[in-house]
Amino acid sequence: MKALIDGKFDICAKLIQLRREGQTITEKELLQGKTEMDELRQMIAKMVQREERLMLQRSSKTEEFVRYTPLMVVLAALLGVGLSVWFYFRLLRDIDQREQLSEQLREINEQTQQSIEEISKVAKKIAEGDYAARIPTTKPDNDPGAEDAQVPS
Repeated sequence: MKALIDGKFDICAKLIQLRREGQTITEKELLQGKTEMDELRQMIAKMVQREERLMLQRSSKTEEFVRYTPLMVVLAALLGVGLSVWFYFRLLRDIDQREQLSEQLREINEQTQQSIEEISKVAKKIAEGDYAARIPTTKPDNDPGAEDAQVPS
């Protein structure tokens, strides 16, 4: 295309030069310029057609993306909400589990403290000379095979 444009300018410059020199411009020289200009117009028309075709292709792709975009946004939102709900319930379950474990630990600590107090009382009685003192016999719920704990006399 650059060659055609340069050629057209060369012809125009030649015709202007001839006119300045007072020479007559022949029909052949005018037709040569017209031919160059027609070739340029054809080339530009082809470029315009090609660009319009590309624009239609790109527009159709854009329209396709535009059709799918709301669906993708909705799916992403649903996925986000679903994950949030899942994490919420998992967090609730973990909190409940921690509370249960904390309660079990508290109960075990109370039982251990009671056992230590009972053993201390019996040890104090034995230290005071009451060798008949015994630790109360209870079987813990979590250890059905435990033997009755007694201090030998």
